[in-house]
Amino acid sequence: MVAPDGQEDFRAWSRAFNLSGAVLTEVVASSLHYRRTARNVARSGYDHYQINFALFGQCRIRVGQQSMLLRRGEIGILDCLCASDFEVHATQGRLAHTLTLFVPRAALAPLLASPDAARCARMRPGTSAVRLLKSHLVRLLRQAYTMTAAQRDSAAPTLIGLVAEALNAPCEGAAKPTPRASSAASIKCHIERHLHSPALSVKALAIHFGTSRASLYRLFDTEGGLRNYIQQRRLLYAFSWLLSVERTPRRILDLALDCRFASDATFNRAFRREFGLPPGEARDLARMARNRLDPAPPQSEWSKTVHWIQALGMRRAEGIQGAAASVLRREP
Repeated sequence: MVAPDGQEDFRAWSRAFNLSGAVLTEVVASSLHYRRTARNVARSGYDHYQINFALFGQCRIRVGQQSMLLRRGEIGILDCLCASDFEVHATQGRLAHTLTLFVPRAALAPLLASPDAARCARMRPGTSAVRLLKSHLVRLLRQAYTMTAAQRDSAAPTLIGLVAEALNAPCEGAAKPTPRASSAASIKCHIERHLHSPALSVKALAIHFGTSRASLYRLFDTEGGLRNYIQQRRLLYAFSWLLSVERTPRRILDLALDCRFASDATFNRAFRREFGLPPGEARDLARMARNRLDPAPPQSEWSKTVHWIQALGMRRAEGIQGAAASVLRREP
């Protein structure tokens, strides 16, 4: 984290709350800039989504070619596996004020209609789902210090369910999605469910969706092409696997073959191009981060916060995801 050039008077304070399955942080600060590389991601040892709520000031987030501006009162989501630049801008002579919710990928991704849409996206303003999420976050922040253990245990599933609902909800009063956008979303969901299938090919997708190869290529022009999109999703899956403590250890070659690469050498080159480091280094950095959790419990408040965030992806993800899904299915 760095203060912008020329900023002499830099002030910041933050607090974090362990919600037994999510972490809610509040930051009040002068303008600042977070730069997160793939090595930072691996060293952190956690695989989460980051939901950002700009209470005052603005946030600009960049992931590759994608850019998102959050103005006051807006909410966005960022995939923490992605290298990113995160700028917070204080305005009108006041400090910026943001809320950030960290939730495990394993708990949220299965609830999303299109998981890749959560890479770097601003939630549609004006929907009832987003309004409900905003009010719930603010109310939770006000009650955080006095919450009982039972209230903390129930807070994360409710929040994750609301986040999924907000991301999946169509914008009220907006035009219906175009056939092109609807087709691309359906194809992306199909790809996500069949990432490891050897039958996932341009020809197979064209047959399954009853369209031509040319039409498929046009749908994915903005993604760098269909083959590039599939490879990126497979590489992100591999990165997530390397950071996970829950999954069975495996050789890089086995992971490469599971992601449908012809060899570990081909996989290594593609992984390095995508993330800027080889898969073996990502695995080692994540292992070092996990090892830091194993000895004595952390003592300082800051180390406890880091411990919470890291440990979120290592425990209870299935139970949290199941409880969050029940929030989505709740009766109106």
